Amino acid sequence: MAGRTLLMQLRAPRPRLLHRQQHRRGSAGWSRCARPCPAGLGWGFPGGAARRDRGFAASRATVVDLRSDTVTRPCAAMRQAMAEARVGDDVYGEDPTVNELQGLVAELLGMEAALFVPSGTMGNLIAVMCHCPERGDEMLLGDRAHIHLYEQGASAQVRSLADELGLRVHMDGARLLNAAVALSVPPAAIAGHCHSVSLCLSKGLGAPVGSVLAGPCELVARARRLRKALGGGMRQAGVVAAAGIVALAGYEETLLADHRHAKMFARAVAEHGAALCTAWPDKVDTNIVMVTVTDPRVTPEMLRQQLLAGDAGGSGTEEADAAVLVGVWSERELRAVFHRDVSHADTLRAAHRFRLVIDNLRAELGC
Repeated sequence: MAGRTLLMQLRAPRPRLLHRQQHRRGSAGWSRCARPCPAGLGWGFPGGAARRDRGFAASRATVVDLRSDTVTRPCAAMRQAMAEARVGDDVYGEDPTVNELQGLVAELLGMEAALFVPSGTMGNLIAVMCHCPERGDEMLLGDRAHIHLYEQGASAQVRSLADELGLRVHMDGARLLNAAVALSVPPAAIAGHCHSVSLCLSKGLGAPVGSVLAGPCELVARARRLRKALGGGMRQAGVVAAAGIVALAGYEETLLADHRHAKMFARAVAEHGAALCTAWPDKVDTNIVMVTVTDPRVTPEMLRQQLLAGDAGGSGTEEADAAVLVGVWSERELRAVFHRDVSHADTLRAAHRFRLVIDNLRAELGC
């Protein structure tokens, strides 16, 4: 009987691929998909909005980039650790810094072993290939999963069901540490309900690159061979693994600050959005704020552009002139993601900028 694997995720679900016509107006577009998204997401998509937004924002006095926590830059401590990292050939398993990182993550997640990989996508793909090695094997996914959304609160039930049915469970834990901090539980308490877990180092943790796949020794041994086959074997990878080690040191304080800033911003949206848009501070548990546009005359793209544009009826102050970059998430939603490069002062600037934009739209619409 063909094997089956359940996949869980601890990350925000991403919208489907945008269409070329939505990024490059007037050009020929790809065929329409089932769930199109408006233009202007500005993060993680080829060409268009991301570079235009960042280029325009660079001319502003202050830029608060809330498109994603992937935009973080390595801090001074990471750069120093990278420069001083002890290295070896990791394809042979001889890089001491990579080995240290893998040991740290395995212990953190309560797993037997771990493997450093270039990206979360590769980590998830390798896990799927490990769990579903035979032709005809099946993979079961939540209908909004990034890898095609189970919440942490259901992970124990999912594992129980999986055991009953003889299934294996893999978790896409891109923001697993955000969930653990928000729930005040050890990461291993979440990962313990899964057979394998991938952990991203380059989102809220702030490392420049890399993810770690953790699981039983047998799975990780097979994953190492698959990583090589997929072109993911890196030689002196300790140079980048060193940043991951720094990122894991004291991550709780960093992520808690991100969560506080997200709730502050959500509160500002809820208090000032009125009939135009809203957010729900009580539902903001981690670093992601979803803003729902409620007025049919206003689109998320309109809000995104005005947040980006700077002084919209402001007083010429730094707060008024600040450019705030956010992402259009769906036809009626914006997404703002807080991270280690967004300070308390930046959060206040973003909230102030949002209030100015809402006031400006109210005046235009006669609200």
